[in-house]
Amino acid sequence: MVVAEQAAVIAEQAAVIVELRALVESLQVELAVWRRQAGRDATNSSLPPSQDGPASKAKAKPEAEVKARAKARAEQRSGVRRTQGGQKGHRGTGLARAVKAEEVESVEPLARGGCGGDLAGAPGSVSSNVQVFDLPASSVLVTEYLVMGRTCGCGHVTVADLPQGVRGGPVCYGPNIAATTTLPASCDVIGVERAAELMSDLLGAGVSTGFVSSCLVGP
Repeated sequence: MVVAEQAAVIAEQAAVIVELRALVESLQVELAVWRRQAGRDATNSSLPPSQDGPASKAKAKPEAEVKARAKARAEQRSGVRRTQGGQKGHRGTGLARAVKAEEVESVEPLARGGCGGDLAGAPGSVSSNVQVFDLPASSVLVTEYLVMGRTCGCGHVTVADLPQGVRGGPVCYGPNIAATTTLPASCDVIGVERAAELMSDLLGAGVSTGFVSSCLVGP
């Protein structure tokens, strides 16, 4: 009985150690992100000026004032004042029609106009067409790999390797989810927890913060 109790205690302690190791790895990744973020501002990174610290703002204020005064003097000398918005001669950009759409759907009139008669079987033609650029509905695709083992004539069994990017099992996330998770998590303005929330809210992939941290650390 004592041996069984000791074994249970040891198993419980081992589980706690595993959880603590995962927590330490997650905190190490977050600490590295915060350290990088602490030394960045709008002048040396992609951070917006609104997220600069007091020291960065105090340093940038004199420089901004000098640039503003120089710009004002230049405009006064030239007699030209820039208006807001796109400038004259600037080529705008917008969506261009695709040569071929992936899907084509016909939209039939719901209400009967004119005499109110039935339109079933009535002749028709395309009145207009609209191309809509959108993302397909996202859903997690579950693929089960049957790892085969083949026995040759000598009796040796050769087991197939897992596909590239698959970390193991019996259940795991695939390389596409790992790559998509790494992208927001590696941004300075998005933390590990927020990246996990985005994966769940936008793509329906309920990844844990531990998985996000492992994506940042790498395989």
